[in-house]
Amino acid sequence: MCDKNIHSEQWYHGLLPREDIKVMLRKNGDFLVRSTEPKQGEARQYVLSAMHNEEAEDAGIKHYVLRLSANNQIFLETKGFDTTPIVKQEWEIEHSQVELTKKLGEGAFGEVWKGKITLKNGHVEDAAIKSVSSWNY
Repeated sequence: MCDKNIHSEQWYHGLLPREDIKVMLRKNGDFLVRSTEPKQGEARQYVLSAMHNEEAEDAGIKHYVLRLSANNQIFLETKGFDTTPIVKQEWEIEHSQVELTKKLGEGAFGEVWKGKITLKNGHVEDAAIKSVSSWNY
């Protein structure tokens, strides 16, 4: 599965902090795939986050870095588990729908940009866009 295929999947959520995952994965088998914000000189990685033990709450969520082989096979670990995909919400947008035009400011946790968002109906809206720069993975 190549990057473009992963990005089109309903269970792929793009950049997503761990704090958000805690509320999304509630039952054993719930999972999603997200990407990491790469550090300078490192490649972006894809991470499978899955609920293994709902009674342990946050501690029951496991995070696996996905490895893509030369022939586009995905490798994780040797153990398997039942899964239930957590799909994107209606209000979530794709990175391709966002255009950054002018940097307005920055702080310890990210930058704010002036830009445009193309809605699913094709309408383009002006927007202030926050780009988070520090993630805990």
